[in-house]
Amino acid sequence: MYTLLVHHEDATFFMRYEGSDNYEDKNIPISPGDIIVIDRSLQPKVGSIVVTSQESYFHICMYSRNNLGEDDSVWGVVSYIIHKTA
Repeated sequence: MYTLLVHHEDATFFMRYEGSDNYEDKNIPISPGDIIVIDRSLQPKVGSIVVTSQESYFHICMYSRNNLGEDDSVWGVVSYIIHKTA
């Protein structure tokens, strides 16, 4: 499993999503308890799912050049979302 998910070992992180079921961006298929795989070595492209950081909090959003706030910075690009099925 690890070799399938991790392409840049020094730049890959796993994070459990603990947000709400009513995630505001319905284009991102994520639910509470899902594990996201983040690759910090990837450059975001328009439409990429990214993790941003602002004031020590992480947020997930679709990347576009216009949707980041002044204090937001892209922390990494989501390469996989692992859903719990049971």
